[in-house]
Amino acid sequence: MVRTKKTAKRGREQEIAMEEPPQENPMARYFTNLVDFNKYQLIFAPRKEITPRYLDLALLETQNFHNLHRILTKQNLLEFVKLKDRFYPTLVGIAYTTLSFEHDEEKPSTFTMMFHLGTRKYELNVGDLCSLGQLNFSGTLFKHGDDPPPEWNFNRLQACQFFNLNPNCGNKMPTKPMSDEYRLLHYLLVWVILPRNHNHSVVTDDDLPILWALVNDLEINWSYFIS
Repeated sequence: MVRTKKTAKRGREQEIAMEEPPQENPMARYFTNLVDFNKYQLIFAPRKEITPRYLDLALLETQNFHNLHRILTKQNLLEFVKLKDRFYPTLVGIAYTTLSFEHDEEKPSTFTMMFHLGTRKYELNVGDLCSLGQLNFSGTLFKHGDDPPPEWNFNRLQACQFFNLNPNCGNKMPTKPMSDEYRLLHYLLVWVILPRNHNHSVVTDDDLPILWALVNDLEINWSYFIS
């Protein structure tokens, strides 16, 4: 029987999946196969670590940011943005390497996160995630980059005017014209709630609906949002 290139490639991938990572590498003990080890070395190991940020409530009091305190309380985010427990970036990268999700098709907001550290398997369901971050499980199922649902009555131009942003700047609107309180709200979004390693000082078109929802008390399912 002639073996095609496609079947040969698939066969090689299966062989690699069964191979053990190089034991001389100290990171090998965290992986059970060569595929995950190579994925970590290629994608996650080179990434720049994001220094964890958190909110000091004393800042809200000294700066009289009462509206921001109200927004975070209303959205059940106050405890989450205060979290400052230690974490280990290397283990986070390893967990992401093997991360997978199981979703209930009838209940999209219900899911289980699974990952491996070495031979040990870990599972976190939505209840665990809510408990760890004290996040709410109710509200609109929304992800960063989704189209705003019609009931939010979101209008880009109106939102830009509200936050004093320049809509002509395209997808990278500088935060400088925003009020200090709303700049801090955006800071919490891009550094704490959904951290990213670039564009911290600009509001993108994906950020704008979330800020709009926050200031208008439109409830978001935050456990779903950050998963």
